[in-house]
Amino acid sequence: MRISVVMATYNGEKYIEEQIKSILNQKRLPDEIIINDDGSKDKTLEILKKYVNEYSNIEWKVNKNVYNLGYIKNFLKAIYDSTGDIIILSDQDDIWSTEKTSIIQSYFETYPDMLSLHMDYSIIDEYGRIIKNNGIKYRKHIEKYTIQHFISRLNYCGMSSAFRGSIKKYLSLLNVDLLPTHDWTIHAISVLHDGMYVSDKVVSYRRAHGDNVALNLNPTIRKGIYQRIEVVNGYYTYYLLLKNINDLVCSPLYTDYIIRLINIQKIRLNYLNKRGVFAWLLESRHIKYFPTVSSYICDGLYLINLY
Repeated sequence: MRISVVMATYNGEKYIEEQIKSILNQKRLPDEIIINDDGSKDKTLEILKKYVNEYSNIEWKVNKNVYNLGYIKNFLKAIYDSTGDIIILSDQDDIWSTEKTSIIQSYFETYPDMLSLHMDYSIIDEYGRIIKNNGIKYRKHIEKYTIQHFISRLNYCGMSSAFRGSIKKYLSLLNVDLLPTHDWTIHAISVLHDGMYVSDKVVSYRRAHGDNVALNLNPTIRKGIYQRIEVVNGYYTYYLLLKNINDLVCSPLYTDYIIRLINIQKIRLNYLNKRGVFAWLLESRHIKYFPTVSSYICDGLYLINLY
């Protein structure tokens, strides 16, 4: 089983050496490392060149974009350049435990229907100190996710994700300009094919710092009902993408369910914008189409100004 590590970089000189070292310290070394740089102006490429020359036993592809593609397109370009049976995504500023690749390979070998895997992770500060254990808190060592599980959250970060190379053919059918993220999209394709698994095993340490594109522990957001509307808008956007993916690459098995999910988000936006408590109460009969039961309850709390 051939393993590719895929990384997208941009001005990553501060932490990238520690991440590369953790990848090269794996008990099961990757067969290839694909790195796509989005026009770094620091020493990122200089640091990478040193390791490319030193570890010639690994196949390396280090490319620099002619012009800046942005976070999502940069990652997708690197993914398309990979040749592995299993593709493991990597950010430029995290740390891997030494058994990460071997554990991931074992999971994919044990579960032939596994198309993608999302694992728990811990969060570290800029000095590598753990500030939060088990950032997600999955309940089981390994568990197949249903679409009902999947739609309950919008963040399946790439740094703790792996997937089969066969997913690439479905990714290529989508309009990249419409993708809110590449990682959620990969797992959406997988869950629609009944092949997404999650694990509570922590083999990655996600770094929290001011330059991290994907992680913000203290976001600046509007408060109260406006904050809630922004959250629901997020679910609406992602569920529209889910429908698009389902229409393009999957069977019609989930079509009706996804349409109901989208319609409920429209209803939520309507009663939140109009402060419609009675309309909210009526939707208790459709609670199974909300992301979670607590999301329905929280809508009501926002409407009556308890948040």
